[in-house]
Amino acid sequence: MGLSAVGIAPQFVIMANGADISDKINSRLISLRYSDSAGFDSDSLEFTISDAIESSPVEMPKTGAEIELSLGYDARVVKMGRFIVDEVTREGWPETISVRARSASFDKGKNGEKQLQTQRNKKHDKGTFGKLVQNIAKENGLQASVSQSLTSIDLAAQHQIDESDLHFLIRIARRFDGIIKVADGRLMAVKKSENKTMSGSSLAFSISPSEVTSYRLTLAKREESGSVRAYWHEHKKAKRHAVTVGEGDPETSLKGQYTDKDSAEAAAKSELARRGRQKEKLELTLPGHPELAAEAKITLSGFRSGLDGEWNVTSVEHEITASSGYRVSLEAERTNADAYSNGASATDKIEGEDDAADEPTDDGSQSQ
Repeated sequence: MGLSAVGIAPQFVIMANGADISDKINSRLISLRYSDSAGFDSDSLEFTISDAIESSPVEMPKTGAEIELSLGYDARVVKMGRFIVDEVTREGWPETISVRARSASFDKGKNGEKQLQTQRNKKHDKGTFGKLVQNIAKENGLQASVSQSLTSIDLAAQHQIDESDLHFLIRIARRFDGIIKVADGRLMAVKKSENKTMSGSSLAFSISPSEVTSYRLTLAKREESGSVRAYWHEHKKAKRHAVTVGEGDPETSLKGQYTDKDSAEAAAKSELARRGRQKEKLELTLPGHPELAAEAKITLSGFRSGLDGEWNVTSVEHEITASSGYRVSLEAERTNADAYSNGASATDKIEGEDDAADEPTDDGSQSQ
């Protein structure tokens, strides 16, 4: 869909520990910046207000306070998320106060979320990736949201040793080209560039030149895809298998060993997808749109050669200032759709046997 028409007056709503403090901040606001990143980085919020009126000083906010932010225009605002204040700075002259906060799920807020970044030692039983995310979300007082393409991936028993829940999930998700996102009380696992919201609905927009204030396109040599090999062990026959996806050079072998063919193949395809991403980076600045978010798909049309087409948004910065109003700056990358295709051919070969002994590929044919 296209970007909805912007309103006239930028609007923000800030709730602090359940109380609306927007009116108190509005007349003193210098700048407000909300950063939304795809994947492993925590979303953040920063705003600076003036405290130059001696007859009406501002009380210093307390660290640990919970803040909820909404952005938009006129009377229509969109909830951005919940944050925990972790740094407050007073400066002069003139007197200003700056508040920095990060996604609420990375700290203990008033609702008692546990810390995802605390190191633990635990064995996770055999099951699916979706079940693993659900279990960890429940233990941390969060809601789980797992992409359909990741939910049913089978996992052997996993060992978490001196590792936080967050780092552990990130490590497992990377095997399958997945992203772990924590925001607004949710623990989300999605396939990279699937362009889904927290609730799983599509997140896609069309953008024309008239909607863009400025842009920058950077091209760099991309890594050749080649072929990727992953190993798995067949316990009953005591055989080591090599699953290969893609073709040609360069050839890459993944470290470690997987417990079954499907896990090895998924990991190899994920690495092939990563290698196939084109190094095309796009930066856009445009009037503020609260709907724009990291992991959205944007489709450009009507621009110069090299810009038109689909892009995946990797980060978005929403900014409101007293002098410039509401604007959005985003970064995006182009992807090679063929590299992401789950239809990439795969061969499963027992090590030490010749090609004639190759096992059937996904389509039932024998590898040649």
